[in-house]
Amino acid sequence: MNRNRITTRLAPVALAITLVLAGCGNSDPQKMVASARDYMANNDTPAAIIQLKNALQEKPDLAEARFLLGKALQTRGDMPGSEIELQKARDLGYSADEITPLLVRARLSQGQFKQVTDEFAKVQLSTPEANAELKTMVAVAWRQQNNEQGFETSLQEALQAKPDHAPALIEQARLRAAKADFDGALAILDTVVAKDPKNADALKFRGDIELHGKRDPERALASYRASAQAMPNFADGQASVVRLLLGQGKNDEAATELEKLNAFAGGRPQTLYLQAQLAYQKGDFKGAQTQIQQLLKLSPDSPIGLELAGAIEYQLNSLVQAEALLTKALQGSPGLNVAQRFLVLTYLRSGQIDRAASALPTDLQNPMLDPAMLSVAGQVFMVKGEFERAQQLFARAATLDPNDPAKRTSVAISQLMLGKTDVALNSLQAIASADEGVVADMALINAHMQRRDVDKALAAIDAMQKKRASDPLPLQLRGRALLLRNDLAGARTAFTQAQTLNPDYFAAIAALAAVDMVEADGRGAAAQPQKLPGAAGAG
Repeated sequence: MNRNRITTRLAPVALAITLVLAGCGNSDPQKMVASARDYMANNDTPAAIIQLKNALQEKPDLAEARFLLGKALQTRGDMPGSEIELQKARDLGYSADEITPLLVRARLSQGQFKQVTDEFAKVQLSTPEANAELKTMVAVAWRQQNNEQGFETSLQEALQAKPDHAPALIEQARLRAAKADFDGALAILDTVVAKDPKNADALKFRGDIELHGKRDPERALASYRASAQAMPNFADGQASVVRLLLGQGKNDEAATELEKLNAFAGGRPQTLYLQAQLAYQKGDFKGAQTQIQQLLKLSPDSPIGLELAGAIEYQLNSLVQAEALLTKALQGSPGLNVAQRFLVLTYLRSGQIDRAASALPTDLQNPMLDPAMLSVAGQVFMVKGEFERAQQLFARAATLDPNDPAKRTSVAISQLMLGKTDVALNSLQAIASADEGVVADMALINAHMQRRDVDKALAAIDAMQKKRASDPLPLQLRGRALLLRNDLAGARTAFTQAQTLNPDYFAAIAALAAVDMVEADGRGAAAQPQKLPGAAGAG
């Protein structure tokens, strides 16, 4: 092995040993604290932490050491550890003006928004700078709780304390952007950047507005890169670069930028999340699982972490685990659309069709619903046998993004609804053949079943089954199609095969029970799949 490489790897270990030994040989905690301050001034946080821990071994009630350790841990991204040390420093009587903003930031980063407003909304600090910083973070906590009045009041207090306080101005720009005044928001950010061209937070938020408000990803990427370059080790800026590239499907570029983030923010929740997301997008679900499990060890209640973890378990066909994770994610943050969609898909895959229907948004007519959720809702109603309602949902889903094969099905479905049947079905067939997913397949099958064209429906089911050989859903749909022509024996075979693939697939179990009831009553010739008791599945 290269000797220089060995030396490089051993250097941090050697430093740690040297500092520990130095601590043993020098029992003056004040000198250790002074040394730690020097290390922090030179951005050598690990060395500072070692010195501060040495000082606290000698004198556990040294308030300044507790404060500096909390500050250093916060720099490293260890917010729970930072909060503990800062709280101890506060209990020891350290300066409230210095401690309070850092303590509030540690709690904000852990999602303790209500705790922040309950404890600090009425607190006043003695210096304008400290008070402006505190009030700005209280405003953020109000914003996270969707309390606009509290947000605006705290923000006004911050700007009264210090009218040019950059973080408060950035939040003011955020308020403008929330009201769709993107030009006004950018104008405020321009004043911040004009005064401080290296204000990383302002540059990063400008990127957010350019991406989400102006829909200009290229300018947004430039702003994100500028924010990452403006401040050494600015994780939010570099993470935004990675996130945008992932959103564009540029996985290789995202991986390169993620390596840069990992170099200075490795092991942090944000980095672990992006590593899991990259692995997920590459189809490496086991790798994604490893990364997200590390994140959940650090932040077990993180809604977005639980959401991604649930999606990963769904892809690994660990449906019980997926259901538990996604349910917990939605309990923590009911507005997580991806978690809700994957929970519905999880119920669908396990054959719990009634529970899938119950997990859908209550207002499916809402024009703001995302197309992916509409597509999933279409699948639910298709499996329930409500073909017309399913087709309407597929049509709405597809119209929202005509370039996505999972959604551009709308053009064909619109043609169907206008009576241009042959053209529409040919279009659906082409989309289904080209797309690795099954949304278009489902729409095509649904269209044939709605027209009671069983042969074409079965042919489309054959194509879908090649994509989802281990999924019981195609067999479940085959059983439904066969019921359309009163082939109870064939339907029973299909439902049995579905149950063989997954013994706990409740939709197949319920359908088999329903077929038994129809046969027992001697009404096989009149069987209608839409009317089968329990055929929609059991919750």
